[in-house]
Amino acid sequence: MAGFLKKLFSKDDNSPLICDYNGIPSDLESEENGVSASLNDAAKRSRGIISRALKDVAAVADNFMNLKVDSDAELNARVKSVVERSLPQFAAALRKTVPDESSFPEDPQEYYNAVAETLKSVTKCIRGQGRYVIAAFPEEMKELKGHIDVIGREINSMNGTFRPALEKTARIDEVSKSYERCRDIADRHGALLEENMRLEKEIGDSEPALSEIEKSISELKDSSEYGDYEAAIAGKTAAGEELVRIADSYHLITTNIGNVLRKVSYAAEKDGAKELVKDIARFEAALNAYDLSAEEKENASEIETLWSPLYSAVAGYVRDNPSFIKTKSEERLLTDDGALISEISGLRKSYAAQKQSLSEHVLKIESSDAAKRLAELSSRMTELKENLERSMNTIASNKDAVAGLEAEYPSACEKLTEALSNLKGKPVQLENLPQLPQ
Repeated sequence: MAGFLKKLFSKDDNSPLICDYNGIPSDLESEENGVSASLNDAAKRSRGIISRALKDVAAVADNFMNLKVDSDAELNARVKSVVERSLPQFAAALRKTVPDESSFPEDPQEYYNAVAETLKSVTKCIRGQGRYVIAAFPEEMKELKGHIDVIGREINSMNGTFRPALEKTARIDEVSKSYERCRDIADRHGALLEENMRLEKEIGDSEPALSEIEKSISELKDSSEYGDYEAAIAGKTAAGEELVRIADSYHLITTNIGNVLRKVSYAAEKDGAKELVKDIARFEAALNAYDLSAEEKENASEIETLWSPLYSAVAGYVRDNPSFIKTKSEERLLTDDGALISEISGLRKSYAAQKQSLSEHVLKIESSDAAKRLAELSSRMTELKENLERSMNTIASNKDAVAGLEAEYPSACEKLTEALSNLKGKPVQLENLPQLPQ
């Protein structure tokens, strides 16, 4: 019976401590407040004692400033000389190491650090120049060391509280860090799933719109208006190609005729026909400068004017020198009266006609409502497809991120449980952890 009652009322130290996940922030705040209170209490207990001890140190330093080595002191001359030189410097240095009470921080940890630094400075001063002064003023130095011992004891006393408090603060920080990571994983996981749901809905809404645009484009391309538009494009292309062909034909004529004219000019120069040579040169220059796209009267009349007095002489040289020409076409253009001017005029007229045709086709293309509608539909379709692709890429990326968070979450929860166990000093069972929806 006694064993049963003992078992019933005894406390099982190994039973886990039940902790609610949702209560962790308030629990950590309570733990932090407890640590802060213990630090404040420890600092408050020691602050008054340390303050008085520092005032005593300052008083001793002030006293040293007024002391002088007795003439009858039992010191050898060399030691006495060292003490006399060291005393003013020691007193001033000692006084400088003792700060005013108002300069110490209110924060317990900062106060502890400041006091420890002050003690370090005073001790360094005593071990420095103070080691000479003690020979002449042993009692005063003994008093000074007594005050310093008081400060040292109080620092040790605070350290007994501060060390475990700081260790507990580190454990609190670890719990806070682990809790925030679990919370961030859960929040990020939910946000990614929510974003994917929104994007999937947008994709579902966009697909019918995309199908409608594709249908409109197909219907538009089957319309007669669009057929006219395509015909205008084909006509523009054909006119452009014909303009190039005509320009090439003219260039070929001027090149071939130029070769023959240079041979005629060379023969005329040998014959002493200087004016003919000059006329040929002027004609060649006009021929090379001729612009097919210009008005006929501007250039064609100049060529005709220059060619008319040349024709008979040039034709005569060509007939007398068959080797000057290579093709029947060259012979016809240079020996048939009016053939060259007629050929050039014909090319110019053909060029003007094709240029006019090109302009008309361009106008039809630019004014086509079908083309404008097609451009609008194509632009909208491209935009929709880009949005769809971007949304699908985001969904895929989010799914990878979700998988990574789901893989990390169990270990993050374990770290949180372990951090709580270290803080509480016993096993912890964590309840109400957020569940990651699938």
